[in-house]
Amino acid sequence: MDELARELFGLAEQAYLHSEAVELLDQCLTEGDDHEIRRFLEQQIAHRPPRLDLLRALLSDLRTRLTSLFEYRSDVRESIVKALMDGFGVDVSPYMPEAPQEYVYVEADGVLEYMRRHGAELSDAEEIILRKTISASTELMAQLNNDIRLVQALRQYIQDWLMALSVEEARSIWSDHPKPTDILH
Repeated sequence: MDELARELFGLAEQAYLHSEAVELLDQCLTEGDDHEIRRFLEQQIAHRPPRLDLLRALLSDLRTRLTSLFEYRSDVRESIVKALMDGFGVDVSPYMPEAPQEYVYVEADGVLEYMRRHGAELSDAEEIILRKTISASTELMAQLNNDIRLVQALRQYIQDWLMALSVEEARSIWSDHPKPTDILH
């Protein structure tokens, strides 16, 4: 029964730490600063033995989060292009850069001018709404780009530590075995 209790406690501890890490990741993305989650990860790495299962679970979470961020980022541009086509009959896709790093530099005035040149007649109220919408989309794109960079950096950080800990474990196992003294060449 003691073994079962120990195992259940270990699983509960793992779940709690995983939950804490996900919360820190959300905080990190909100604040744009990864110091707290890195500090948490360092504590898990320093724990003896290191909590490798937790690190692997977090790595999986980061992969999932990264996929979601990429999909969301691609949806931002597509939704603006579609809304302008549906609402005003103007295809702005040639004007809107596909590269997310360039999309953040799109200016509402340029989009509105492009739309006018292609036959859109905009009221003052529509222009105000479109300016705000386009500005919001570029700000969102910038935020998503930052989040993606941060998640990629954390993912690389964890991968590097997992690799280093695996090498350390392999060397430890290798050093525990007696070395052959009679090597034939």
